[in-house]
Amino acid sequence: TGHPCDSPGHFLPTSQSPEPLTEKQPGDWSPYSSHMEFELANFLFTCSQMSAANINELLSLWNAALSGTHGQPIFRDSTEMYKTIDSTPLGNVKWENFHTSYTGEQLTKNVPLWMNDIYNIWFQDPKEVVHNILSQPDFLDNVDY
Repeated sequence: TGHPCDSPGHFLPTSQSPEPLTEKQPGDWSPYSSHMEFELANFLFTCSQMSAANINELLSLWNAALSGTHGQPIFRDSTEMYKTIDSTPLGNVKWENFHTSYTGEQLTKNVPLWMNDIYNIWFQDPKEVVHNILSQPDFLDNVDY
């Protein structure tokens, strides 16, 4: 189980409550520059799962359309979008990983590549993730159990 700690990561005495969550100001979409930038990244990465090449093509067309209007491009390219997504805070649940590989019966001929590969599995403790979700102020007085 997790233990409450302060922002630098020092464990708190059992009688002390954790620091309150700091709420973002309305309109603060950081690390995104705007609500639109967040929604675009969410749509391209999560909803449509568009390839980097197609994202680059879309952004190139979009940015070309904006060039005569003095509009600012949302992202220059997929790399910039991915860097923004990667810098999005996801709570305080650490990522863990382990390696695994196939350990079943080995074939002697025509062995598929996956049988010899080592796979790196990344995960977060689901109990801690759910705890973080339910500790959000948006859920206060809104969960019936």
